[in-house]
Amino acid sequence: MSDGVWVCTSAFGRTAGSANGQIQAVEWIAASGAQGVEIREELLDERPGMLASLADALRRSGLSTVYSCARPLFSDNGQLDGDRFLAACERAVMLGIRRIKVGLGNLSLDGLDSALPALVALFEPLEVGVSIENDQTPGGGDPRHHQALHQALAERLPSSSRPHATLDLGNGCWTGHALDDSARRLAPWLGYVHCKQGVWRDGQWHASAPDEATLAHWAALWVNWPANLARAIEFPVTPDALSAWVSTLSSLSNGGFTAPDTTAACCQERIS
Repeated sequence: MSDGVWVCTSAFGRTAGSANGQIQAVEWIAASGAQGVEIREELLDERPGMLASLADALRRSGLSTVYSCARPLFSDNGQLDGDRFLAACERAVMLGIRRIKVGLGNLSLDGLDSALPALVALFEPLEVGVSIENDQTPGGGDPRHHQALHQALAERLPSSSRPHATLDLGNGCWTGHALDDSARRLAPWLGYVHCKQGVWRDGQWHASAPDEATLAHWAALWVNWPANLARAIEFPVTPDALSAWVSTLSSLSNGGFTAPDTTAACCQERIS
């Protein structure tokens, strides 16, 4: 993936899901100084002509692009959902997007060996690059599963067909996995980072903008990563605040960030 700061269209909440929502979001992102946009499958407007309009907006924006698949690779019962994934890849290509991000889903360590032949057959002929994310499912959030999967695929796929890893910096709040452990295990394959903080409110976790303590934690992790590693805003943000957050995330790799005001609580304190 290309360098710099990306923005998920879902960061704008309901606005991105309204009529022309992702097209409007692309325009905001292009104006913010960001380098890339993540298009969300769950927010696509499938009325006649809208996919073509979104594809045109992406071309005009000059932004790098990635397509976020709405469903993970493995379903709740641990079965590979290859047909659904391939359909998402086809839709990404229709939009002119050549990389797809997908959650791992409920792949267990015990089921890895039996799943590998199907995964190799799925990934090797693809015309799009793949990035596999630590998601919020019990299996897909476990960094041990990602480590084992990438190690196994590295032995079976040529480098041109190997997925890389997307590390969501906040998803461990939902699954009970410490960020430092996930960062260490996924580091050899890391190509993309999702940026959000988890905040506990009303009995559940919510995505939030990072506070200064969280930004400092992320900056410390960046010492072990490429300085230009692609990173995406996935926390709620308004168009007016977007440029400031793009600047803040741009500076994570040099430790010189200045955080916009936020009162969010650091989720790491709540992980056991």
